[in-house]
Amino acid sequence: MDTHLRLTQMSKSRLSIRLFSAAVLSIFIAVTATGIAINHLFERFYQDQISIDLENELNTITSNVSFDDVGQIKVSDLNNEAYSKSLSGRYWQISLVYGEHLYSDSLWDQILPEIEQIRDGSLSLVRIPFSETEILILSWWVQIKSGEGLKLVHISVARDLAQVKAAATNLKQTAIIWLVFLTISLAAASWLQIYFGLKPLERIRTEVKGLKEGSISQLSDDFPLEIQPLADEVNSTLKSKDKMIEKARFSAGNLAHGLKTPLTIIDGLLGLSDRPKYDGLNKGIREQIRSMNETIERELARVRTNEKSLKWTDVKTVTDKLVNTMKKLPQGGEIDWQVNINANFKIPLDEHDFAELAGNILDNARKFTKSVVLVKGKWLTDQTGMLSIEDNGKGIPTSQMMDALNRGERLHNSSPGHGIGLSIVRELAASSNCQLHLSDSDLGGLKVTLKFLWRLQHQR
Repeated sequence: MDTHLRLTQMSKSRLSIRLFSAAVLSIFIAVTATGIAINHLFERFYQDQISIDLENELNTITSNVSFDDVGQIKVSDLNNEAYSKSLSGRYWQISLVYGEHLYSDSLWDQILPEIEQIRDGSLSLVRIPFSETEILILSWWVQIKSGEGLKLVHISVARDLAQVKAAATNLKQTAIIWLVFLTISLAAASWLQIYFGLKPLERIRTEVKGLKEGSISQLSDDFPLEIQPLADEVNSTLKSKDKMIEKARFSAGNLAHGLKTPLTIIDGLLGLSDRPKYDGLNKGIREQIRSMNETIERELARVRTNEKSLKWTDVKTVTDKLVNTMKKLPQGGEIDWQVNINANFKIPLDEHDFAELAGNILDNARKFTKSVVLVKGKWLTDQTGMLSIEDNGKGIPTSQMMDALNRGERLHNSSPGHGIGLSIVRELAASSNCQLHLSDSDLGGLKVTLKFLWRLQHQR
């Protein structure tokens, strides 16, 4: 379970961190392998150089080996002080078949190990431990002319590798310092590469957030070639969605006109009959007409707010248009419409949806006010906006305010309307991510307050 949780958390980690971690791991492996290779190549190079020197020395010593008149082997002066200095790290040794040895003074009282090799004059290079260190021995069997004829002689030269190890250690320490510096430099370069390489993705993330908040309507079209197809697909999807929303709203409008007009005609025809015997029938028909209108309005409100096109709406501009429309309705021109909305009061809500929401409240105020409707709107904080609409009508008793928001409640039967008034406003408000509150107005009537809960970071 813990392993699965860790894997899940890792899969949700930031892409930049994952890429940087992979880059650092790759750099570390590459630099470590480079360090090991450099150390090995250095030792190999140093050993090859020593081998060349040993071969030259072996040839020099071999050319200076001879037998005297009594058959004793001897070596002419080599003019090399290293062979005379005790344990200098440079040695030579000559061995005869029957076991006699002749060696340099630098060996002191030691003897070089004899290397098993074919006695055909071929060279043998061996690295072996010797006197608490390691030496490199180059040797061969050769025939030396003597008074008795040719004699086989085994000649060896050796070099102490302590200097090689010391040089390798110094190189390793120096290399480690530079490789650490190289690792840090490459890691920093990788981070910069990842940072600038992922900038377009960060921009996409910011713009997608803007789409969600409604500050923009589509993604930019200037991304790198590798990312632009993604942005184009998103924009295409957004356009298709907007077309579907507009089509749904157009169909909803057609449905409203197609059904409400015949219902209005039927309601008018029923009013032509004044015969008392039809009162019960007329009342029943009107109740059914009212119920059908309630259903139509409720479903149209749900369709209109089901899909949101996140765009910023200028509240004052739309409200002014709605007030002008209200003035053209019955008694609307006789009302004193007072609109006090801040010029920068913009909300991330589609203009059509806001018009549906505010229009229903204004229409309700028009029906029940005596003479004045007051509209106020502004941002209270960076996160909360407020729109209030109040009138100087009879208002609603506090005990009945909750009932006014319930579906189908009709508190003022004398006024025209479909009987669902504020219940439609409640559904529109809930679908628009805002809070609806009823209270008594200082003007004497009803005050309807909407609180919008969005940040205004893109509009300040």
